[in-house]
Amino acid sequence: MKAKVLTIKSQFLFVFSLLVFHFSSAQQSTFDVNDEGWKVIGDVQGFTTIPEYDSTGGNPGGYCYAVDVGTGDYWYWVAPDTFLGDKSASFNKFLRFDLKQSNTSNQANRADIILEGTGIKIYYNTPYNPDTAWTHYDVLLDTAGWERNSYGSGLFVTKSDFQQLLSHVTKLWIRGEYRIGADIGSMDNVILEPVISSSAPLISTAIQSMDVYPNPARDHFTLSLKGDPQKNVLVDVFNSTGQRVFSEMLDFQSGAVLKQYPCRDWPSGMYWVRVSEATGGIYRKIVIE
Repeated sequence: MKAKVLTIKSQFLFVFSLLVFHFSSAQQSTFDVNDEGWKVIGDVQGFTTIPEYDSTGGNPGGYCYAVDVGTGDYWYWVAPDTFLGDKSASFNKFLRFDLKQSNTSNQANRADIILEGTGIKIYYNTPYNPDTAWTHYDVLLDTAGWERNSYGSGLFVTKSDFQQLLSHVTKLWIRGEYRIGADIGSMDNVILEPVISSSAPLISTAIQSMDVYPNPARDHFTLSLKGDPQKNVLVDVFNSTGQRVFSEMLDFQSGAVLKQYPCRDWPSGMYWVRVSEATGGIYRKIVIE
């Protein structure tokens, strides 16, 4: 009887390990064992494609990093096949990842995410560059903030474009270098939602909806939040170059927030409002006139 119980237990553990492996390899990379097939491209790693791997120092656990050659070009992380193919279910979901860089001087803008598929190329510039500590990103896979054909083209991406691309993704690149000059870029915890099914949360579990208006704004803008009550959330505003221009902790115990922020003294241009809490964060673009 004991041997039979052990056999059943062993079979369960075997099946469970397969499920864990499937979960860890299906549209997410935690780098707790190895580089999980991620490559690098550009002036990095002596112009090879294999990144370095460290089993400790990640966010948490293992992580990957790569050393810039410093020729003046920019290098990118290249996603493995598990992030490619039919990702139609990822529309209006999030691409999440953690980055850090070894030096934040001489920062430069460039396309931070490149997606390609079915003859369509789209580009995205995140609202802030990674810090020297782990920096988290939640990028919504919807039309807002994405450009078609080339970085800086100003060509809007339609819903049809995005859905067509996601039906057959052939390339996912995430920028690894953010400064002019030699540096080291690191990456951890890449997740393309939904990981297994559509049960993955669309946005942060506590923040169920977020709006910023009027947009464009001139003298002030209003931040509207609804969700499950929490102690507080962090509100950050970044300008178009990724510099933080405002930050405060905001009480979110009531489950709803409606707060007005003055912006009349801010230079005209595009800004990003980010709201973060324990389980993640979201952000919205706003134009100040």
